[in-house]
Amino acid sequence: MEKIGLFCCSKSTRENRCASAQCLNNINNRTGDFQEYSDEKEIDLVGIINCPGCPSEIPPDRLSSQIKSLAELQVNKIYFSNCMNSCCVFRYDYQAIIERDYPDIDVFIGTDKELKGNSSEWIITRRVIRFD
Repeated sequence: MEKIGLFCCSKSTRENRCASAQCLNNINNRTGDFQEYSDEKEIDLVGIINCPGCPSEIPPDRLSSQIKSLAELQVNKIYFSNCMNSCCVFRYDYQAIIERDYPDIDVFIGTDKELKGNSSEWIITRRVIRFD
């Protein structure tokens, strides 16, 4: 069984009203990055957390403490939501922190291969605002 967590952008949730619907749809229907899981492989979404905020707004250890809550639930993979992939300029920094502090957890940026390299198109069609 894969125990996964979803890491979402709090600003996108708040300001763009993103409900992570596309990401959850990908998980439930095994589309996007979840196509790799066979129907026999059980996927358990054990938690969804929002980013604690941009580094200039939060203490550096806050992200790690949020990930700790997922680690305590034995998550073995964390997927950054599509809004994190498209909007967050700190996503690779966050990935590095998680991989450093929780080496047993695999981290993936985005939940849909179709959107990965095409984030500017996704931003235009979804009217998402970049948070630089």
